[in-house]
Amino acid sequence: MNNIFQDQITLVPVYNEDHKVFFVSPEVSPVWEMHYASSDVKKRASHKTQFLKVPGHVPNYLALCQAPVQAPWTQNDEIDSNSLRASLLALSMTINGEDKVFFVDVSNYANTGFVPAGAMINTRVLNMLVLSFPAFSVRDAEGNTIGENLFSSFRDAGYEPRLQVQLTGNFNHYRGDVELSTVPRSITEAVDIDDRKKIISIRDSETRALFKELGEIKVIGVVLRAALCQ
Repeated sequence: MNNIFQDQITLVPVYNEDHKVFFVSPEVSPVWEMHYASSDVKKRASHKTQFLKVPGHVPNYLALCQAPVQAPWTQNDEIDSNSLRASLLALSMTINGEDKVFFVDVSNYANTGFVPAGAMINTRVLNMLVLSFPAFSVRDAEGNTIGENLFSSFRDAGYEPRLQVQLTGNFNHYRGDVELSTVPRSITEAVDIDDRKKIISIRDSETRALFKELGEIKVIGVVLRAALCQ
């Protein structure tokens, strides 16, 4: 997960002992190193980062992104509200009675950004809902595809589950705080591996037992993309 962000004005949360409360445990995902280009305008070099914890609240997102020895943020530095979006998710669910954690890349999905909240001009909201993520595409913390092994009962029966994932959040531009939460979702559909147009559901008596092996999916961590206003 090294160098997820490349833009020199990109904001990346800094993981350290003082900030651990805002991040998932290293047992969920190893902490990784973020490196900046030598031309970085804030003179940032590198620092550790990690998935933000869900549910969670960051009182000052810009301050959390203050890298060691960088040129300090000024009163003119502010987060570009249009840039704030989810990129990677850490998910948890129970499979055959065992708690499992896996990861999905949602950077190419359309509804991952914080959008205006009606008349509340300082507030942006996130309501990311993915209804049909291919289960065999999920990865472990090192980026290895592990879906077929995690959902081996479905694979052996000739089906691939479709995952439902929901992440919600709020960003207040005036305060600069970010709040994140998750809505647990159930797996209710799968597709035939040999005929992708054929869909089975939890209501089908022949395959109902497969779905009963699966608990609800929750988002437990997220990597957010954000940048300074230019």
